[in-house]
Amino acid sequence: MEACIDGRAHARGIARSRIRALALAMLTVVPAWAQNGPAAAPRSITPSDPAWAALEREFTVAWQTHQAAIQRAQQENLEPSKWPASPVSEYWERCVAFADRGEVGAIRWCIAYTEALAIPVADRNQRRLELYRGWAKGLPEGSGMKEVLRSLQLEGSPGRLGSASTIALLSEIADRVQNRTLRGEARILRGVMLLGAGGQENLARARESIALGIEDDPQGESVAGARGRLFQLDHLQIGMGCPDFTAKDVDGVEFKRSDYLGKVVVLDFWGFW
Repeated sequence: MEACIDGRAHARGIARSRIRALALAMLTVVPAWAQNGPAAAPRSITPSDPAWAALEREFTVAWQTHQAAIQRAQQENLEPSKWPASPVSEYWERCVAFADRGEVGAIRWCIAYTEALAIPVADRNQRRLELYRGWAKGLPEGSGMKEVLRSLQLEGSPGRLGSASTIALLSEIADRVQNRTLRGEARILRGVMLLGAGGQENLARARESIALGIEDDPQGESVAGARGRLFQLDHLQIGMGCPDFTAKDVDGVEFKRSDYLGKVVVLDFWGFW
């Protein structure tokens, strides 16, 4: 009885902690342009091709004009079907041509604006996957590659690349890079994605991937959270006995959970976030 009750309580705690972790990841490590949508798409500070810089400036003017037109349509209470069309489709092929030549700013632009394309979701996501592959392969192992990994944190949902494609892409990156910090981050993120995918087989793969990521970079910025994931996998699954811990009662007297072995124990986890 004790293990069953404790396991369920911890399962609820795990679910809440995962939601918290995802929310924090979205707010703290995802590039601002990925959070804010197409209007905040990245600008290349020092583009390798002046022609790409000129095209970016041209599109920025077109996008700002489009946004102003949308605001006027909303003020006039026009139906969305009567709003002006997005300029993305008009600029798409020209931007893709730069992306195909390895212009990183163009690749990032295309990834940011694929959601504005009026094409089936499956086709849109296939394009995103190809763009990510080109982005990752064309970058040296430095801050740019780190940005790819951070951007991929939001790609596991069904409306984007989906977990299977994102996990496969993270595996490709982890197998290719030699930098232990980047490889560790890729493996930890892959493990987190596998956890979200569910299934007993994925749990085993997730544990292995997270453990390898910690081994790659024991002092990495993601390691503290990764160790917590391993603890959850090893000790906080439904049906497992609750790990022992020490706390204080309302009078400040320390007690251990193990003091109540053999008794029915109800654990109430709560907090504010």
